Amino acid sequence: MRGAATHPSETDETHETRVPDPDRSEFSGVKVKSTLPTKENVSGMKGTIGPWSVAVLAAWCPACGALAAAPSLVPDAPSTAPDYFCTWNVQGFACSYSNASGQADMMTEASLFGKGPNHNWVEFYPEARRDLIFLLDDAFDFPLGGGHNHPSRGSLELDARRFPSYKGTPAERLAKLNRDVRAKGWRSLAAR
Repeated sequence: MRGAATHPSETDETHETRVPDPDRSEFSGVKVKSTLPTKENVSGMKGTIGPWSVAVLAAWCPACGALAAAPSLVPDAPSTAPDYFCTWNVQGFACSYSNASGQADMMTEASLFGKGPNHNWVEFYPEARRDLIFLLDDAFDFPLGGGHNHPSRGSLELDARRFPSYKGTPAERLAKLNRDVRAKGWRSLAAR
């Protein structure tokens, strides 16, 4: 030992470490400069080891001399907690965020299911949508160009011009739209 280091990065130790080579399936030996606290230099450190040291030490695998595999943050099972995709931002994107009325006018059947530019929103997030509620934001319930003060706003009834293929009572129209959204793999439909 050359003398107690006052900080782990002041050590000049090198260790033979085997690290994965991204171009091959086997390991290759690489010399790396250690910045990890060792038994020798930790004993000479003043004060306590900070949280960063604990995190670095936890990730180091002394038995194999390589970084331990990090645990996956992706759950094995689908979530049971409600979560949603809200259409408001994509409504803005579809009209280049021109103004709130333009954004509201993007809420149409064609936007949800169509094949044109900025359409087919129900096809978003194929790997996650089974866990997500598809939330219709502003404007599904008042006429195109009707503005935010229209008396139908908040009625929770699909506007016939915005959703022309949905016929029947207000409840039947929403139930059909819910079935169509669920058929695309979403957990369910919601509206605000």
